[in-house]
Amino acid sequence: MTKNILRIFILVLFMATAGVIAAEAQGGTRIVFKRGRSVATVNGTVAQGGPDFWVVGANRGQTMTVKVTGKVSFGMDSPRGQMTEDDSADRSYSFDLDFDGDYTIRVYSKGGVQDYTLTVAIL
Repeated sequence: MTKNILRIFILVLFMATAGVIAAEAQGGTRIVFKRGRSVATVNGTVAQGGPDFWVVGANRGQTMTVKVTGKVSFGMDSPRGQMTEDDSADRSYSFDLDFDGDYTIRVYSKGGVQDYTLTVAIL
């Protein structure tokens, strides 16, 4: 019985940290906000088949707005690995954040090599 409880605990712990480990393994460029600013803009180029990864630190209760321009789509992973995807024509999404930590934004090409601008606001 004790071994089963231990196995379940280890499995739950692994699942809770899998998203964070995956984001760290993928790397990513940290978006740094200038002192006193809550909005940051970065530019990138992404090829089809290989997403760019951007990392943003934020806190539970904040709202993050992500906007992209260019022929790209994006998704976001929370610090606990929960994912969102955006394939719609709307290029701006706002998320109420449920966790403290690093959020990973994935930017994908919709065909070929694409330039894009990514703007992130945290309020």
